[in-house]
Amino acid sequence: LKELLEIAEVDPAILNEQACMPFSEWPNREAMVTKLWSKYSEVLDLRVAGEARDYILWDAIDIRRAFEDPPAPAIEHLCVAALILEGTVRNIASANWDTFVEQAVERLVGNPANVLQVIVDPNHLRNPPGQARLLKFHGCIRHAQDDPETFRDYLTGSTTQITEWPQNPLFTAVRNEILSIATNQKALVMGLSIQDQNLHQTFSSA
Repeated sequence: LKELLEIAEVDPAILNEQACMPFSEWPNREAMVTKLWSKYSEVLDLRVAGEARDYILWDAIDIRRAFEDPPAPAIEHLCVAALILEGTVRNIASANWDTFVEQAVERLVGNPANVLQVIVDPNHLRNPPGQARLLKFHGCIRHAQDDPETFRDYLTGSTTQITEWPQNPLFTAVRNEILSIATNQKALVMGLSIQDQNLHQTFSSA
């Protein structure tokens, strides 16, 4: 908790007075949340002795519960789904764990099996192709929920994970696919994940 406060640029000495209070009653709560919002990868890097590396994400935050009742896909996701159905978009590489693109395709066509090939691990690359491929190179919450033993390790968000991603053998197959796409095709980039250094390296290599 002291390390977390240091990331939030708050003096850990406040614990002497506030540790017994619910966090919702801390007078500096809003400022802390605002500061930590842009430092989530550092928060996910915190280690708890005797627990798995992803304890903060998997247990403390309980990322599965956070995604168990997602909102409906937004207009942006429906537009992406429409571009897929039109054959305009054939490859999508996403750092997002959510399933909004998949939900959008499901909403437009019902059964997306022949339309969208979702790829998280090397075995997915060997599945029958769809009209488009969605390469979720930082993992997928749906897969992690359904089969945590296989897919929990693919959830990437901490500073260390992002730094290790270009050399992590777990991602070699998907990484090679993204490198090929970035080398041979023009890309439209949306969102903030392009600021991650692993994507900087991928585009630099391409």
